[in-house]
Amino acid sequence: MLLNEFASDPPAATLGLLTLFYGQPLPVMLVARWADFDLEAKLWLLPTGDLPLTAPVVKLLRRYRSTCGGDPTSYLFALPSGRGLSEAVANKRVENLTGEWFPLDTLCAWALKCVPDLMTGGEWVEKRLSEYVAKGATVTQVEALRREFAARMRAQVEYWHDTLNLDELIAPLC
Repeated sequence: MLLNEFASDPPAATLGLLTLFYGQPLPVMLVARWADFDLEAKLWLLPTGDLPLTAPVVKLLRRYRSTCGGDPTSYLFALPSGRGLSEAVANKRVENLTGEWFPLDTLCAWALKCVPDLMTGGEWVEKRLSEYVAKGATVTQVEALRREFAARMRAQVEYWHDTLNLDELIAPLC
């Protein structure tokens, strides 16, 4: 539904899709700015920890940027005035696209049920790394563990996106 209705409301469709793909709560989604997305490095830079962007998501974001512009300082999901969407407006627009079948909180819950680390990944990683440092780990060891955690998160996200069959779903848009 969200992909089929992309042309009628690209911000709402992209918001719903990214919520399903990454399980981030609505307040996190609504403060996202284009500068938070490094499409070349395939990373979403969040204060709680970076999330990997898969190839289909990068395609979706490039398509979305081509329809609405992509000033690095602007909100990813903005009103024509440039202000960010409110939670009420965001919810209503996504529900309008899905016929009220898939509210944002449901899309978020599905992602977190399948990949629980999406919610706690960054905070959990930092806590583990701090514990590791407290036990006397060297900088090299901590960086190796950080890379291992990042690889684990990428594998989980890629598995989730493969399960959703994103390559085939996104292809008609791009």
